[in-house]
Amino acid sequence: MSLPAQIEIDLRPPKIAIIGSGIIGATIAHRLSKSDMEITLFEKDARPNGASVRNFGLIWISGRRGGEELRLALESRKIWSEVSSEIPGISFSENGSLTLLTSEAEIDLANEAINSDPSNSRRLAVITPNEVESKYKVTLVSSVKAAIECELDAVVDPNHAVIAILEDLSKTPNVTVRSSTQVASIAERIVKTVHGDHEEFDVVIVATGTAGIELISPYGLPENIGISTTSLAMASTHAATFSLAPTIADSDSLRYYPFFQPFVSKHLSDQDPLPLRHGAQLLARQLTDGTIILGDSHYYDQPTRFKVDIEIVDHFRAKLGSLLNADIPSLESVWTGSYTRTLDPIRPYVAHPVADGILYVTAAGGMGMTLSWAIADEVKSWIQARPRQ
Repeated sequence: MSLPAQIEIDLRPPKIAIIGSGIIGATIAHRLSKSDMEITLFEKDARPNGASVRNFGLIWISGRRGGEELRLALESRKIWSEVSSEIPGISFSENGSLTLLTSEAEIDLANEAINSDPSNSRRLAVITPNEVESKYKVTLVSSVKAAIECELDAVVDPNHAVIAILEDLSKTPNVTVRSSTQVASIAERIVKTVHGDHEEFDVVIVATGTAGIELISPYGLPENIGISTTSLAMASTHAATFSLAPTIADSDSLRYYPFFQPFVSKHLSDQDPLPLRHGAQLLARQLTDGTIILGDSHYYDQPTRFKVDIEIVDHFRAKLGSLLNADIPSLESVWTGSYTRTLDPIRPYVAHPVADGILYVTAAGGMGMTLSWAIADEVKSWIQARPRQ
């Protein structure tokens, strides 16, 4: 009588490598750290300095496209609120936003868009200048006739949020954060660094944004994967003497956010030449030190653009001054950034298995902060559903 063959069961914790510690990599690491996995997070610099720290820090619900994009945004916003109680350093604030409207046509557009969603899942409302002043202590100039209020819009401090998450991860027993460690190659889930050391993992997550695409180039990407690159220009002012609690947007933002876009041609005339030339909308938010971050321009498929045209940052400051009854401080600094974005109108980001156990996560576009935690949960589900090798 022969004995049945013994089945070997791998009981060791799964080993996960995450390359890139921007907001996507950091949130994936944080969600995985709550499981029995062993996580190694690689960051080529001493601290992240890409798109994750060069943005507004917006958790932006108001303009999100219906369907997957809005679902993920609402999910992620809920998690931001929960995690902020664990990690106060991310400076999460439910500050809301105001999109300022200066014409009846813009008001008509806003009302038609809001009425197109009977559930009003974005919690939008058109409010009067008096209501703005009463609720937000923001005084508007007389040309502003109304504002689209979104109570769900929130912010984090872009310079501190990712660092706070990484500092929390560094205290977690099953997480190793390897800063100043550039990954040279990935081959069959073996991660090799420029220092010459190498280690095999069960899963490798590549979350390097616009940098490090060469890591997956040996595997290639499908031609129809639909990834593009957008560059932007932003600025910050000196500290203001007034408080600006909500995030401010101008009516040009209606042209760029997908929830409002279907109604633009019916209600709005062509955009003014200067912002049109730069693909610009005004966004403005105040940091805790009183400075105001201003933007936002869109230079599509220009990943190497590094020059900032002064006319566009001057436009942002002047436009904010034309809407608020306040003395806008002078500009202190300007900078550029870039991000990958998906061209798929259904899925708002790309999670593509480039090889067995190697997942490329990218192309959340300007929605990285907004969608990050929900993306992290979907990546975690993908890893948990994957059979152990």
